[in-house]
Amino acid sequence: MRTTWPMVVGGREVESVSGETYERRNPGTGEVVGTFPRGDAADVELAVEAARETFDEGPWPRMSGAARGTILHSLAERLRGRASDYARLESRQVGIPFGQITWLNSYCSDVVDFYAGAARMAFGRSLSTTEAGMGVTLPEPVGVAAVITPWNFPLVLTIWKVAAALAAGCTMVVKPASQTPITIVELALDLLEAGLPPGVLNVVTGPGSVVGEALVAHPGVDKVAFTGSTETGKRVMEGAARTLKRVSLELGGKSPMIVLADADPGAASDALLECFYNSGQQCNVPSRLVVAKDISDEVVDMVVSKAERKRLGTDDDADLGPLVDDAQFDRVSAFVEGARAEGANILTGGERVTVTGAADGPFMAPTVIDDVRDDSPIVREEVFGPVLVVQRFGQLDEAIRLGNSGDFGLAAGIFTDNLDAALLAAKRLRAGTVWINTWNKTFPELPTGGFKASGVGRELGLEGLSAYLEVKTIQFNPSGKVG
Repeated sequence: MRTTWPMVVGGREVESVSGETYERRNPGTGEVVGTFPRGDAADVELAVEAARETFDEGPWPRMSGAARGTILHSLAERLRGRASDYARLESRQVGIPFGQITWLNSYCSDVVDFYAGAARMAFGRSLSTTEAGMGVTLPEPVGVAAVITPWNFPLVLTIWKVAAALAAGCTMVVKPASQTPITIVELALDLLEAGLPPGVLNVVTGPGSVVGEALVAHPGVDKVAFTGSTETGKRVMEGAARTLKRVSLELGGKSPMIVLADADPGAASDALLECFYNSGQQCNVPSRLVVAKDISDEVVDMVVSKAERKRLGTDDDADLGPLVDDAQFDRVSAFVEGARAEGANILTGGERVTVTGAADGPFMAPTVIDDVRDDSPIVREEVFGPVLVVQRFGQLDEAIRLGNSGDFGLAAGIFTDNLDAALLAAKRLRAGTVWINTWNKTFPELPTGGFKASGVGRELGLEGLSAYLEVKTIQFNPSGKVG
């Protein structure tokens, strides 16, 4: 299996201008999974030049939506054909067990196929302006996009942006997280094989503090699409404002799952296990259990019992892998210890776990914490680890108040057999997505994004396509006379 990857600029595999490289090790086993070019501002300059020239002079923005869709459909087929390859690569670089990521290419292919069809649906409007005149609106690609993506689900969160941007006719420079660039480089190479013109999609690897900031500041970039932490998102928005770039941000979350007294405790506790998927390294996990007092002990006991049956490991069939690195483990541990110091009750987990066959990797067992203060950092801030906190309520109004507390508004959910209560909560919860009696179901047709500090704009759906379009107004005066 390949262990050295290039950057992709102007349709060519290239090294960094400086010649410098860096390694990524599997966080569970310690094995080197890849060596990558350490890009810097000089590499960003070349990549933006390629994307800019391709947008201004090349065919891609001027192709029909149908023609762009044909290439996207071809990519979807390539992803399906390489499903095992991509899942294996994602597993090795992120640390998530292979068996937990085999859905990857089927889902990504579905997203690409959706945008292949959506490329035909960038509709404008027409209207009569005078007795003889008329006006039309024409959607056009926004230009060169900088796509900056995170390490937790590299391929999925990149494809959300790339597929929409390609459908719209944009060119772009992609900056994957420095820990997890492998599948993004592979995606760029597969797009070239699928017929994408050179220069449409370019990939620069390297640290975000150098490559990402250079992209955000570059005057040749028209839009920035970023997924990551809220604090970094604020810096991206500040930097983009200096050149009035369009910005879309998919940021953090601290999502509540409200469980009413009439809910099925088994179904609710099963859904809460989503909090531990990928070791809790997801922005939309149900990291807060907001549960009716009448059934709180039963639900909590079920969650703890099921969490303790989760098996940590590096083999394909493990339930949980390591956190992405030691720094992330230390960050999560600090939240847990802070809660302990405040008097919270750690019902299970919360400490480093030794896994047979792993090189002292950053493994943390699923963690459930009770008796937390509503103003505690572990309740209000995104932990990004396998940590669930418990909050109890008496009446639905209190549950909604707790659900809406804090700065985030990415997702929320409610488990109940009462349709009136479900719809009331769905309308009153300040979140971009509200799930009822389920969790973390996403479909290419439905937009996702956050309220409040959880982001700006939407991805997926036709709203995701619109994020990469500008609207031009054209007015006709058929008589040829001024007026």
